[in-house]
Amino acid sequence: MQLPSPDILSEHIKNNPKFFPFFKDALGAIDGTHIACFPPAAERTCYQDKDGNITQNVLAACTFEMHFCYILSGWEGSIADSFLFDKAWAAGLHT
Repeated sequence: MQLPSPDILSEHIKNNPKFFPFFKDALGAIDGTHIACFPPAAERTCYQDKDGNITQNVLAACTFEMHFCYILSGWEGSIADSFLFDKAWAAGLHT
């Protein structure tokens, strides 16, 4: 896995005084989402999110050009976002 180079910054960010001072060292954005899934019946309780839906918790990062540069998927919907971020960090998200 290789994250984008910090030298590559969107022209939209560089040329906009509203963004550049604040996002000059940013590579992109990161967020989590829940995606519906169909695990075996014995595992469904682990995949229940806070609303009772059966989901996978997915963490994704994208560049400012909206290209995905990192995805960590397959975690149970009951997993907290902070736990998922810690797992991504341990797996090399920061490199």
